[in-house]
Amino acid sequence: LVDSKLEESDRMQSIAESWVTDPSSKLHFKNQKKKYGRAALHSEENAAQGREDARRMKEARILLDAEKNANHEGSKLGKIDRLVMKTRALIDAVLPGNPLETDPSCTRLVDEIVAHKLKMNDGSDETNATQEEAEQVVKELLSRCSEAVKEIQQLQSRFGTYQQFGFGKKRSKNSSNGSTSGLVRAEWVSVGESTSTKKSSPDALVCSLSYITTKKKSSSASASLDNNDEVQKKTKPFIVKVNGQHYHKLRRLFDKTYVSDDSSRTNDQMTHVFHAALFAIIIRYSTLAGGQQLNVLRGGGMQGAIHDTVFDCFAKWFGTHGSGTECFASPFNANMTQYYSAFPSPDIDGFFGSHGDFFRLNANTLRPGWYEANPPFSPGVMEKMAKRLMDLLDVARERDIDVTFIVIIPSCRSDRNNNKDGQDASTERRKKKKRKKKHKHDSEEDEKSNSNALTNAIHHSALSSFNILVQNCSSHTVLSKRDHGYVEGSQHLRPTQFKESQYDSSVIVLRSKSCKDIDTEEFETDLRKAFKSRHLIELQQRRDCD
Repeated sequence: LVDSKLEESDRMQSIAESWVTDPSSKLHFKNQKKKYGRAALHSEENAAQGREDARRMKEARILLDAEKNANHEGSKLGKIDRLVMKTRALIDAVLPGNPLETDPSCTRLVDEIVAHKLKMNDGSDETNATQEEAEQVVKELLSRCSEAVKEIQQLQSRFGTYQQFGFGKKRSKNSSNGSTSGLVRAEWVSVGESTSTKKSSPDALVCSLSYITTKKKSSSASASLDNNDEVQKKTKPFIVKVNGQHYHKLRRLFDKTYVSDDSSRTNDQMTHVFHAALFAIIIRYSTLAGGQQLNVLRGGGMQGAIHDTVFDCFAKWFGTHGSGTECFASPFNANMTQYYSAFPSPDIDGFFGSHGDFFRLNANTLRPGWYEANPPFSPGVMEKMAKRLMDLLDVARERDIDVTFIVIIPSCRSDRNNNKDGQDASTERRKKKKRKKKHKHDSEEDEKSNSNALTNAIHHSALSSFNILVQNCSSHTVLSKRDHGYVEGSQHLRPTQFKESQYDSSVIVLRSKSCKDIDTEEFETDLRKAFKSRHLIELQQRRDCD
C-alpha cells in the first residue's frame, strides 16, 4: 500500500506536468463526460486499458478541482508544486484511491506471496494455482482499499475533516455545549494502576487519549422524547495510548512549531489542539503500519529508527547536529530538529516540526550538511529514493555544495547468492522429505526458511536501487544481523524501545565532494559501536527492576 500510494502521487505529478507543458491536453479531461451503465463497460480485450483510462480520468478530475482553489491563492511554490499540494488535501493521506492489479506494486506483492507459498508447500509444482491464489489475495486487498477510501470520503462529507478539532480557528468557550464534533480528553495512567496525578518519571506513565463525540443541543420537545434513548445509547469513546516519554517529547515539538505561531490562544486551548493532533497522528501511523499496531503492536517495523548514538557518530564525522537532517522520520522517532516525514507539509505532521515529504524537496533549496536516509524497507520507496538522491547529488556538484547522504537499508545479495540460496533450499527440502520423524528443531528451521523466501523476493525487487547506491557510494559498511539493532517502530506504544536486527544492513555514504579527509576504518569502527544492539541490555535492566 505504501508503494501504491507513491505510484498514485507520481501519476498526479505526471498529469500536472503534462498540463503545464501542453495546456491543450487539459481540454480533453474538461470536455470528457463520465460514462454510466453499458457505456462504462469495457470489452474483454481492452479491459485493462479501459480501467487505466478511467483511473486517469478520475485523477484528472481531482486535479481540476484542486486547480480551482490553487489559482485563487498566491504561493512561493511553482505552479506544479502548488497544484500537487492542493491535490493532496482532496485525497486520503494513507490509502490509494484507485489501485489496479497491473500496478508495479501489486505485481511485486504477487511475486512475494507466490515465493512465500511455494516455500510453505516445500517447492510443489502447483505454480499456476499458487499464482492465481496470490492474484486473488491482491485483488481482494485492492477491493477493500477502494471501499475504505469511499467510506472515508462519505464520512468527511458528513462530518468534515480534522479542522473541526479546532486547528483552523479558536475554540470558543461554549464549545463544550455541542458546537464541536468531538473532544479529545487525556488521562494519565500509571503502569498497573490508575492515577489522577502525574508522577515525576515520564517513563512510568501512559497517557490515554479518548475521543468523545458531542451532539448539538436538541429542541425541548424532541429532548423529552429522546432522553431515555440517549441514556441507553451513549457513544462509546475511542481510546488510544502513548507512553509518557513520547507524550512530553511531542509536546515540546508542538510548542516549538505551533505555539510560537499563535500566541492569542490560552493554555487550555493549546492543550486541546495538541491532544487532537496527537490523537490524529497515532491513528494515522497505525493505519500506515497496517492497522494492527494499536491492539497487538504489530506492523511497526516500517517506522523503526536508528539509535541516538548513530546520529552522534554521523555528526562527528560529517558535521554537527545542527547541520543534520532526517529524510524519512516521523514525529514519534525523529531525533534531529530538521526532519521529513511520510506526509506533506502543512499537514498534521507539520504541527510537530516536520518539513513534509522528502520527495517534494526542492533541489534549489538544498543546503550543505549531512542527510540521514533510513526509508521504509519497501522496494518502491527505495527505488524512488535512490533516483532522487542521484538527482540531488548532481545538483549539489553543479552548485559546488558539500552534501553527504547516509543511507541505511537492508543488504541485498547478488543474483548469484540468491541462486545459491535456492539450490541450498532445494537440497534441504529433499533431505526433509526423507525424514520420517519431525522434531521441534525441524519446525523452527521451516519457519526460518519461509522467512528467507520472502526476504529473498523483496531483496530481488530492491536489487536495482541497491546497486545504484553502491556503485556511486564513497563508503559501504555491511552490519551483520544480530550484531546491530534498531529502535522499535512502535516505540511510542511499547514499554521496550530496542530490538535486534533480523537481517544484514548496509550503511552507504554518498558524497558530493571527495571524502579523503575521512578515515574509513576508524569511521566503520565508530559506526559498528554506535549500531550495537541494546536489546539484551534493556531486557536485563527490566529484570533487575523487577
